Amino acid sequence: MDLDRARKAILANFPSFSIRTIDFLGEGMDSRAYQVNGEYVFRFPMFKEVSRQLEVEACLLPKLQPTLDLTIPQFRFFGREPSSGLAFAGYRKIEGVELTQELLHSLDEQFQRKLIKQVADFLTQVHAFPIDVAKSCGVAANDLRQDYQDDLDAIRSKVRPLIPLDQQPYLRYLEGLYEDYLNDDANFDYTPQLLHSDLSPGHILFDPERLTIVGIIDFGDVNIGNPDYDEFTWMYIDYGSGFIETLLEFLPHPEPDRLFRNLEFFKLSDCVTDILIGLHRNEEDTVRHSLARFGRYAEEFSEGAS
Repeated sequence: MDLDRARKAILANFPSFSIRTIDFLGEGMDSRAYQVNGEYVFRFPMFKEVSRQLEVEACLLPKLQPTLDLTIPQFRFFGREPSSGLAFAGYRKIEGVELTQELLHSLDEQFQRKLIKQVADFLTQVHAFPIDVAKSCGVAANDLRQDYQDDLDAIRSKVRPLIPLDQQPYLRYLEGLYEDYLNDDANFDYTPQLLHSDLSPGHILFDPERLTIVGIIDFGDVNIGNPDYDEFTWMYIDYGSGFIETLLEFLPHPEPDRLFRNLEFFKLSDCVTDILIGLHRNEEDTVRHSLARFGRYAEEFSEGAS
C-alpha cells in the first residue's frame, strides 16, 4: 500500500472527501498509516486477519471510549481498498508525541509518577470493561498457555534449524524458560479481562506543553486474556523495571516476584515470536531482523555464562 494507492482507496470510498495533503506516517508489522490534511490518520492493514481485527475495533472503540479518561481513536471513515478488499479506517488525529523512554526520563520524578499513574488508571479502566460486550464485538479470547506451547513446538521444528551452532546453548536455555512457564499452573490462574495488548511507547501519546498523556492509539491487538501480559510486558521491555516498580504502586500485584520472572520470559520470547510471524508471512526481512535480535540476546547470555 503506497501513498498513491492509499489516496485512491480513500477517494474511491469517500468521493466527497477532499484530500489536500497525504503523508506517510509509518508502519508496523501489520499496518501502514498515513496522515491526511494534517488532521486525520488512516490505517491500512496489510493482511486479512488484521483487516478483520479492524472491524472488531470499529465496533468496540465507540463503546470503550466513554469508560476511559484518555482519548482513543474513533473511526470516522471505514472503507475497503478496491483491489485487495481489505478494510481500512480513518480517525481524527490525537495530537501528541510518542512517550519515548528518553522523553519520560527527561522529566522530573513527580511528572514521571503522574504519567505512570495515568497509565495505571487507563489499564484499570480497560480491564474493567464488560467482557460480554467485548465478545459481542468479536474480541477474541487469548490462551497464552496454548499460544506458548504452539510456539515451543514451532521453535523445535522451524526455528532450531535457523540458529547457528554457537547460539544453540541460548536456544536450549530459552526452551527451558518456555517449559518452566508452561508447567507452572499458577501462571494461568487469572480472571480474563479486556486487554489493549500492545501498550508500547509508540502508542502512548504525550502533550509536552501540558506534561500529560492525552491518548492511547492502536488497538489492533485487543483481546481478552491475562492482564499481566497486557499491563506490563511492552512497558517492561521499553521503559525498564523501574517503570514497572512504580506502576505497581498504583496497580498492585499479588506476586511481584512471579510477575518480574514472567516479564523477563515474555521479553526474551518476543524475538522468537517475531521469527515465527516472519516465517508464517514469508517476510524475509522480519525473519532476518528477528534472528539478529536473537543473536544479540545469545551473545549477552554467553557473556553472562562465562
